[in-house]
Amino acid sequence: MPTPLRPAKMGAVGARRPIYEREGDANAGRLRTSEWLGVHRGPSVLGGPVGATPASVDLARNSSAEVPVASLKVQAANAIPAIRARIQAWNAGKGAPEFWSGTVKYGAEARDRNTVYSTLWQQLEPNNGRYWFQAAAMVTGRGGIKSMEGRLPGFGIAAMPSRFVPVKAADADFLIKGNQFLFPYNLANFYTLRAHQSVPGFPHFWGRELDRALVVVEQTLVQTFIDSYGWTTATEKFAALDRISRSFTALGANEWVKNVLLGLFSSVRPFKFGSLDHRVEFGIKIVDELRAGR
Repeated sequence: MPTPLRPAKMGAVGARRPIYEREGDANAGRLRTSEWLGVHRGPSVLGGPVGATPASVDLARNSSAEVPVASLKVQAANAIPAIRARIQAWNAGKGAPEFWSGTVKYGAEARDRNTVYSTLWQQLEPNNGRYWFQAAAMVTGRGGIKSMEGRLPGFGIAAMPSRFVPVKAADADFLIKGNQFLFPYNLANFYTLRAHQSVPGFPHFWGRELDRALVVVEQTLVQTFIDSYGWTTATEKFAALDRISRSFTALGANEWVKNVLLGLFSSVRPFKFGSLDHRVEFGIKIVDELRAGR
């Protein structure tokens, strides 16, 4: 089992506390998110305020040959049961990292899961999953899952023009539940990486190959959620997935994410959210763009 996370270095802000306690402090003080994250970054092995050094860039450039996505899919299918078993053991209090149970409970709502992802990526080194978790923070934030659970239902999705939100309330509910389903898996992988251990099924993966592996693991889980969701009919499932696919390029969607998608897909080759291959391609491109600093 992974060992508990080592404590962060002490600084002017005092001892490092659980993510959910720190967020409470931030809300109470009404600090801007950027200021809060800047104060509560975790320690970096590679040095610097966010761990980026010339050495880390060289490591990424010298990464081993790209593993085919088909191979990553097989590895992901074998890895997920091991990750699930780890989550079950930690939930039972067996070898769980410090703050595991509190952070899982804190992520009950989409906005809180977004806050967690927004803190996690800054606690990882650039070649140890940082960019994947940065992507998770982005797609669960404004214009994404966070907005669907927050403002949009309050305004009434059904009352908004389809060019803004081409989804129904039931679609938003599906996406929010899917995001909640993924959270413990992603959180378990974070704690594993923070302990400088390999994600189950992907020994010694690092750099861009680790990014790609994390994308495939998550999207394999998404496919499991899609296939097991309580759709009334196949027609309902098809229509919902089609609306969700179009929502990525609707007005109000995250502009940066939208531009990445439009660089891959078009009216000739439209993005299909129901396609595992499309989601993997899209996810890898998002992480690649973040790694490239674009």
